[in-house]
Amino acid sequence: MAGQARSDRSASAHKDDVVQIRGVTEVEAILDQHSFILDAPQHEQFLATLDASPVPSSQLEKLMKRDPLWNR
Repeated sequence: MAGQARSDRSASAHKDDVVQIRGVTEVEAILDQHSFILDAPQHEQFLATLDASPVPSSQLEKLMKRDPLWNR
């Protein structure tokens, strides 16, 4: 019975750690945002830049052909 109670506390402590880590990560994501003000033409240019395909280059080709870390 005492072993079960200790195990339950351990699981609860682990869950609290996960929640705390998740909370810190969410706060960091919020703090890592940038705000900037654009007029209509600047906004359209910004959206066009985001939608544009990357310019082909030898560096980009090399990067896209490289095996991901999880396959190494």
